[in-house]
Amino acid sequence: MNEVISHSERPIPAAVNGSVSQPTEVIACDQIFNLEALLDNLAGDEDFLGEIIDIFLQGYEPVLQEIRVGVIAADSKKIAEKTHKLKGSLAELYAPRAYEAARRLEEIGARGESEQAAELFEQLEIEIDRLKRTLEQMNLAAIS
Repeated sequence: MNEVISHSERPIPAAVNGSVSQPTEVIACDQIFNLEALLDNLAGDEDFLGEIIDIFLQGYEPVLQEIRVGVIAADSKKIAEKTHKLKGSLAELYAPRAYEAARRLEEIGARGESEQAAELFEQLEIEIDRLKRTLEQMNLAAIS
């Protein structure tokens, strides 16, 4: 899991007990995925952890595609709405880098500033890909 370490130190909110609207914990934006925090939130339930990871891996792509459509169409409202949905899932997973990328994209969409959307969407895709690879590696390790 050495791949989960990054260089950014900007703190961001993370969900606690599944609450995305009222985050109460701050974690450093220096990890792709914070397994320890998520397991703490799940009271150590590794089976439930596997289910959450599977749900995310099976469901994020259609939402990402909807965001892509919004970016191509310069539809700020769609960008903000769909990115907000994805951001919630990322907060629940304790995925600070992808969460931060989603937060930034949602923010510019909410302000109606779609000019930067393509660049921010590209960053979101990079972070989602890193998260996906990390989660898949973790699932493979659990199966072995």
